[in-house]
Amino acid sequence: MRLNAIRLGQLICILLPVWAATAAGCSENNNYTTAFDPSQLACSDGVDNDDDGLVDLVDPGCFGNPLEGSETGDPACSDGVDNDGDGFSDYGSDFGCVSPGDGSEVDNVPECSDGIDNDEDGEVDFPADPGCSSGIDAFEFPDLRCGDGIDNDGDGLIDYGEDLGCTNPADNDESDVSPECDDGVDNDGDGAIDFPEDRGCAHSDDPREFPDIQCQDGVDNDDDGLIDYGEDLGCSNALDVTEAGGPANECFDGIDNDGDGKVDFPSDLGCGSVNDPRESPDLHCQDGIDNDGDGLIDYGQDRGCISPTDANETDTTPECRDGIDNDGDGLLDMADLGCAHPDDTREFPNPRCSDGIDNDGDTFTDFPADPECSSASDNREDI
Repeated sequence: MRLNAIRLGQLICILLPVWAATAAGCSENNNYTTAFDPSQLACSDGVDNDDDGLVDLVDPGCFGNPLEGSETGDPACSDGVDNDGDGFSDYGSDFGCVSPGDGSEVDNVPECSDGIDNDEDGEVDFPADPGCSSGIDAFEFPDLRCGDGIDNDGDGLIDYGEDLGCTNPADNDESDVSPECDDGVDNDGDGAIDFPEDRGCAHSDDPREFPDIQCQDGVDNDDDGLIDYGEDLGCSNALDVTEAGGPANECFDGIDNDGDGKVDFPSDLGCGSVNDPRESPDLHCQDGIDNDGDGLIDYGQDRGCISPTDANETDTTPECRDGIDNDGDGLLDMADLGCAHPDDTREFPNPRCSDGIDNDGDTFTDFPADPECSSASDNREDI
C-alpha cells in the first residue's frame, strides 16, 4: 500500500532533524499538515542534479535513499573515472565492477577468465592457455612443459599429443614414464620390442624389458639338444632363467626314481604333476600293503583311504557308522545302544540296563524286566 503525500510528509518530518524539517516545509507546531515537498531533496526531485545522465534513485550517488540531499559521490564503478588504471572505466567495461554501485574497480576476476594474456605467452584464459586448468584459476601460470612448444626432455617429441611423457597439456614433466614393455623401444637390445614380441615382458605394463630368459628364448642354452620349457627337462616353467638350473623334475625326467616300476606323471602315483621334483614312494592307499593291519588294503577297500593319494590307511570313520562291532556286543553302529549319534567316535559298551546281565543280582535282567531300570540306556540296575 502506498502512503499519500500528507502521510509521507508527516513521516519524513518526524524523522528529520529540526533544521531539515524546517527546510522541508514541516510546520513549526508539528501538526504535520503541510504536504511534503520532494523537490527539496536531490534524490527524489526528478532532476539529474549532477549531470551524469542518471536521475534520483537510478543514480548510484543516491545509494538507494530518497532522502539523500545530493546525487554526487558516485561509487567508483559509475563515476566515469578509470580508478584502477587498467584502461577500463565503470560497470559494463571494467571487469572489477560487479554493479554500478560497486565502490571499487579493482579487478577480482580470475586471470584464467579475465580476457587478458596475463602471463604474456600469447594465449588468453582457459582453455587456450595451458597454464590454466580451469576458468576459475586465479593465475595464468607460465605454460607447463607439456604445453610450451619445447622438447624439454630431448627425446625428439614435443608436448602433449606427441611426447609420450605428457599425460595432459598441464603436465609439467615431459619425461617418458611409459613402461618399457609398451614404449616402442628395444630397451634390452634383444631385437624384440615390447609385449608380446619381447619375451622379457609378461605384460604391456611391465616397467622393464628383461633379457629373454633361457627357458623361452628359442636357444639350446645348455647344449643338451633340447630347447626351452616343454622340451628341455632343465626348465620347470617358462620363466626359468636357465635351462641348466639343477636336475629336472623327477616326475618329468623319464626315470623310475623311486624304483616302483612306474615312470613319471601320470603313471607314477607318487607324482602329483609334471612339476613335482620327487617321485615319492607310493602312498599307503596305493602300495598294495595292509598298512594299518585292519585286513583291508588301499583305496577302494580300506575305509581309511579317501583317495589313491591318501598317505594313511588309518581308518578315521566314526565307530558308530563304520560297519564294525567295535565293542563286541553283537550290535553294529546305531543299533548299538552305546552309540548316541552316527558321528560318535566310539561304540561304548551297552549300559547295564541293556547288557543282558543281572548286574545287581535281583534275578531281573535289563529294561524293562528289572524295575530298577528306567530305560534301556540306564547304566544302573540297582537304584
